[in-house]
Amino acid sequence: MKTAFVLCVIISLVAFSFDDIYIQAPDNTNLELTTEGSSGSFDFASPFGYDGNPDCGAVWDEPTDPPLYTATLLNTWQIDGTFANRAFGLEFMSIGGNYSIGFIDGGTTDALYFASHTDLNTMLYASDLHSSNSSPWGTTVTPPNMTNTDFSSSNLFRGLWTTWSSYSNPAGDDSRGITRTSDDYLWLTRTTGASGSYDQYLGRMQNENPGSIVWYDASAGLGGTRLLSGLTDFTNFSGNTVLAYTIYNSGWVRFQEYNGSGISFLGYAVLPVSSVDGSYGICYNSIRDSFYWSYYKDSHYYVVEMSIDVTALSRSTWGQIKTSF
Repeated sequence: MKTAFVLCVIISLVAFSFDDIYIQAPDNTNLELTTEGSSGSFDFASPFGYDGNPDCGAVWDEPTDPPLYTATLLNTWQIDGTFANRAFGLEFMSIGGNYSIGFIDGGTTDALYFASHTDLNTMLYASDLHSSNSSPWGTTVTPPNMTNTDFSSSNLFRGLWTTWSSYSNPAGDDSRGITRTSDDYLWLTRTTGASGSYDQYLGRMQNENPGSIVWYDASAGLGGTRLLSGLTDFTNFSGNTVLAYTIYNSGWVRFQEYNGSGISFLGYAVLPVSSVDGSYGICYNSIRDSFYWSYYKDSHYYVVEMSIDVTALSRSTWGQIKTSF
């Protein structure tokens, strides 16, 4: 398997077990979306718009320090309305024996779609959402179900197909991205404050136990104008969880390592498409050892597949990294 990260043989990827990403297909493989979902219940005139971004668009730029990783574009799919119009969140999984990318079509059908991981324009399954999941955004596998965030609700929503339940979101309506690690913990993004003075956090909680959450400061180097969006995770060679997350209005994906007690910033990669109008989601495909990223540009929504590799480092920088470990 091609290694997506190599950092002094410290950062390399280990695929999750099959059980961690597997969910059952519906009994009725021709399951139709109903008209009783959350579509139409969202106030499009709210400050968040349809995409949950209170800043209403991107101010695209990149950090001034050199990136540690390089993202290379592999595939591009336009979400053209064949079955979905937008792609928020993003999650890799096996469903009904098929590897799939799950995503939320927020603000239009407000449904959860599962598309082939080799062709995002080929729909495998679709699911309605909880009727109160009216501003859906992120989604993750919590076997045998999915769990979604909502940027106008203080709840998380767990279920699939026709059966859903809800429980308290410890981030209130401040979370967008969500991911589940193989130890059955959920991670959430959280951005608090107002534009110009945002604070950014990553939180870890036991599944369906919001009182267990621990928040970690993820604001280093971000500044007060950054609103976190997509979130995914993978396991590095040392067995630690690495969190990769995107930002609505920036041109990079950042990486934080969780060592069991805290997080540390590893570096970032510049995303492989420039000057987009919104960055919405990311997930890691352990089968293809690649990442998928969703964005909006020139009035269209896209999902791309990309590889991410370590950038060539200067001798002095390499020495500093070796010393840090």
